[in-house]
Amino acid sequence: MAKKENENKNKEQVHIPIKNPTVEMAEHYVKMVGMGDILGVTLVGPAGMGKTHLVENVLREMGIEYTKYGGHITLAAIYEFLFENHDKLIFFDDCSNIITQTEIMELLKQALSENQMKRELHYRSYGVKTSAPKSFVFDGRIIMAFNVMDKENPNVKAVKSRAPYIELKYSYAETLDAMKQIADGPGGGLLQHEKIIVTREIEKYTDPTMDVSLRDQQQAFKIFGSCKKIEGEGSDKWKFLIHNLFGKRKESWIREFVRKLCGDGKIPRKELARLMAIKLNQSPRNCQRKIVEWLESDEIFTNKLRDGEVSIMPFK
Repeated sequence: MAKKENENKNKEQVHIPIKNPTVEMAEHYVKMVGMGDILGVTLVGPAGMGKTHLVENVLREMGIEYTKYGGHITLAAIYEFLFENHDKLIFFDDCSNIITQTEIMELLKQALSENQMKRELHYRSYGVKTSAPKSFVFDGRIIMAFNVMDKENPNVKAVKSRAPYIELKYSYAETLDAMKQIADGPGGGLLQHEKIIVTREIEKYTDPTMDVSLRDQQQAFKIFGSCKKIEGEGSDKWKFLIHNLFGKRKESWIREFVRKLCGDGKIPRKELARLMAIKLNQSPRNCQRKIVEWLESDEIFTNKLRDGEVSIMPFK
């Protein structure tokens, strides 16, 4: 019995806070919806970085009950769902087709309108059966989370004005830091030292040009665990599979530019700035500043001399 409880604990999801202005803003607006201060909020952010968990964790800490819907939904189905939960907080999680259908967006505009005494929703369609009446008053609140959203779409703009649009952004360093916290904590389905080994391999293989998410880390844990069962503890096959999970490294613009100029060799820094100025139609001084930024992010490398040489390879 105790062993089973430990296994369940090792699989449970742990809340790892990534604190930056966009996350803190998202948490603030979710709390506002939870308290009823606003009718809705729209969260947009990269897949696998915990939008769902952020919403659920905030509402759980507040003790707020909610109804969640995820996946494809039709106009008739969403009308019926809104009726069934007309007085509840609804969380639409990754229902991407919502924002592609004008009729659904029109319905949500009415559901989120604060300019009406009664938010009365209507739906009439011949040939489509629904258990909901032809009209009803919606008194609930709505949280929506999407991976991407066309901000220029007129329907999206109308909903954004009713449910504030918060775009979640995470730096590569913030993502790696969260991964390390996850590796050090409970959950994940592996022993702690195994999670640390996998996370170090992710850090070693990936770079800021690659798409890296917390969901990828969980997949990497599963790959390691599966290889351990199939290949045995001494096998390194899991590394190849994890590398394949993250794909090939993407080459930044500056690295490609320098590589085309000098391959694996070196180019004088002043010459690089001059050629960049021609290509970008900018001043050499501005290009010198850009070179400093790229050097600081380890996109390119120098021998540290002010007017020294630059390469895509580290200087030894």
